[in-house]
Amino acid sequence: MISIIMPVYNAGKYLKESIPDILNQTYIEFELICVDDGSTDYSREILDYYAQKDKRIKIISQKNKGAGAARNVGLEECLGEYVLFWDSDDRYEPNAIEKALNRAIKTGSDIIVFNADCYETDSGLVFGQQWLMEEMLPDKEVFSYIDIPDQIFLFTPACVWNKLYKRTFLEGIGLKFQETPYMNDVMFEQVSIVRASSISIEKSVLVHYRRGVSGSVSNYENKSRNPHIAFDVIRKTKDCLCKLDVYKDVWKSYANHSLGVIVSQLKMINSKTYPLFEKELASGICDEIGINKLKNVEIEWSGGRQTAEILSSSSFDGILSHIIFLSRYDNSCEIKTFMKYPHLEYNCIFRLNGVNENDRILLYGAGYKGKRIYGLMRMTGKYRFAGFVDSKADGNIQIDGNLIHAPSQISDLYYDYILITVEDYYHMKEIRNYLLSIGVSEKIIIW
Repeated sequence: MISIIMPVYNAGKYLKESIPDILNQTYIEFELICVDDGSTDYSREILDYYAQKDKRIKIISQKNKGAGAARNVGLEECLGEYVLFWDSDDRYEPNAIEKALNRAIKTGSDIIVFNADCYETDSGLVFGQQWLMEEMLPDKEVFSYIDIPDQIFLFTPACVWNKLYKRTFLEGIGLKFQETPYMNDVMFEQVSIVRASSISIEKSVLVHYRRGVSGSVSNYENKSRNPHIAFDVIRKTKDCLCKLDVYKDVWKSYANHSLGVIVSQLKMINSKTYPLFEKELASGICDEIGINKLKNVEIEWSGGRQTAEILSSSSFDGILSHIIFLSRYDNSCEIKTFMKYPHLEYNCIFRLNGVNENDRILLYGAGYKGKRIYGLMRMTGKYRFAGFVDSKADGNIQIDGNLIHAPSQISDLYYDYILITVEDYYHMKEIRNYLLSIGVSEKIIIW
């Protein structure tokens, strides 16, 4: 039997999709443990409705403690030979359990990692995102961290919803989820993946990760943007890896992943919380984790995994000042960082994944970010500049002698890729949807 543990918090609008996806699985021998984490909407009513129709559903209620605490409760109650930690707002392929379980039975692995894609709530579009970096995997069906120590925390995100766990393995290592407002599954995922003696891959897309969600587990966990939580998770996970005597083997991978976490936090903060973030950086964590020793850095953001190649003379501050170009956060933070480290951006060379250096890049957005990207392209000589596009273009505005084109002129321009260079995430989505509506292929839109 399979145990599916699902934290539920104010997910009423999504449960009518996620629960039927699970109940209609081709593999039927499972229990669905729904832990209602103090929902204040109609989530409990929906859970009760389905529980009355299907005895495989078990409902547990608790005061609002977060998804980590909810998963821990589910772990204490589950009876399955294998365990899935699925979210209440995602969608699932009809044969998801069957495929993951078949791989587990075939290989006998402690953990099965499977692929996923993204489902956008507003548009209904399903699009690929690199949840499984196959190029980082060893050429063998069953592996462990020993086979890929420098990639073990990079080949898949530090989340649990795209993994099937053997319950006896979890019981043997006695691991629990952290009960933090967000990032509560990071330490669980990373410690378990180095404790596993056998890991296997199911390359099929089994989960459709929902984006653009309000009131779901994902957004609930992200209510608190206190930067210290992310740094605490990084430190505590490192401490745990050190106690297991594996950190010396996996430090590069962990430092890379930690840098990604820090950059993700940077995208979330604003001018009020930036001083807290800056204080954490000043505490010496970049030396503590080993980030400043890195020469090649892998960072994942929307549009795919990008690589920042860092020159040997640069430090984390240089890495950060480079990545800021493509980050989404309060503009005052960006200006403040560049004022503090004005020279460090020149230590970095950026590379857009899958884009050739001779490709022509059209920049959609001629504001602060667009100008910075344009300057970086000129400075490095990487990629060919195809022009600016901006909705405020009036036919006369120029930047460095380059006329800014109106969006209606895109079909007349010659380019290989369009890079959306605006600050606001929702504005980015609007531009992307507009480009799709006028026939621009999603494959050439970078945002």
